[in-house]
Amino acid sequence: MDKRMYFLLSILITILLASFLASILYGPVRIDFIKILRDMFGESVLTDTERAIIYNTRMPIAIAALASGSLLGISGFLYQILLRNPMGDPYVMGVASISYTSLVAVAFLAVSIGVFFTYMSFIAPLVVLVVALTYTGVLSLLSYRLSVLQILLVGISLSFAFSGVSILLLSMLPPEVAGYLAVALMGSFEGVGQHGSMILIISLVIAIVSSLLISIKHLDPLLLGEDYARSLGINTGLVRLFVGIIAGSSAAITVTYVGVIGFIGFASPHIARMLVKSGKSSVILPFACIIGGLLAILTNLFIRIVFQGSSVPVTAITSLFGAPLLIYMVSRMRGEYAWT
Repeated sequence: MDKRMYFLLSILITILLASFLASILYGPVRIDFIKILRDMFGESVLTDTERAIIYNTRMPIAIAALASGSLLGISGFLYQILLRNPMGDPYVMGVASISYTSLVAVAFLAVSIGVFFTYMSFIAPLVVLVVALTYTGVLSLLSYRLSVLQILLVGISLSFAFSGVSILLLSMLPPEVAGYLAVALMGSFEGVGQHGSMILIISLVIAIVSSLLISIKHLDPLLLGEDYARSLGINTGLVRLFVGIIAGSSAAITVTYVGVIGFIGFASPHIARMLVKSGKSSVILPFACIIGGLLAILTNLFIRIVFQGSSVPVTAITSLFGAPLLIYMVSRMRGEYAWT
């Protein structure tokens, strides 16, 4: 990366950190920023109530927003490469919908045998992960046979179908369980908790390291074609497998802990490309990751400031900004993309 890239990266990181701190500070209960910093460095200056608000509520929410948004940015970028499709995104391509449907299906079976709360911690993440990876593999195979618009239509159609199945299953669940799962359908950073936020941040670190290792040498040749990549000695099948695992698992973990959040995975890579004006995967990837986290945190802040006291779904806000971008991208498509 040149000096301009490092300058842009430092600006984005600064904005991200400022937004993260603002997310911790802002709330109905005002807590002095200096007191929070002093408490973080070992001085017990916060009351028990203030400490509970910061460490048990606001900080897990901020971490969940940062980690899930960044994971979606990585996932969206990798899906666009894996499917050779600029519309690639866990939400648009139906990955988020089938992940959520599998979550509801396991809940339905778990409630039937009376182990609902036990299943949530252990069985659900594994099932969602397997389903998301399987579906990603199917989409990857279809991407060789279908055009960009065809695979886009397949993804959107399947997304609607899976949403219908999940809503049908929700209608047959007890109200308290259905209400719990309905929150995940709309996307929310609330209620993730310290355990969930830590899993998300650990998953993010793994996704960043693994995706960067792949992108440095393998993704750019893959974009230029399978034959060209093979001529360089790259095992394209193995690379596509690893890319699919990272993209699918990032989307699945996000759905498991914060629910279905639309368009962040789609928008982040495109915004990154517009900013850096580079085609290098190793350059675009960190920008897409940071922009994804920034979009999620800013969305959460927007909801808390504008809709004070109301539980507004995250996807409701991201869709308002993401849908016009999707329409704009489709309108620009002339069959001239390098990956078609």
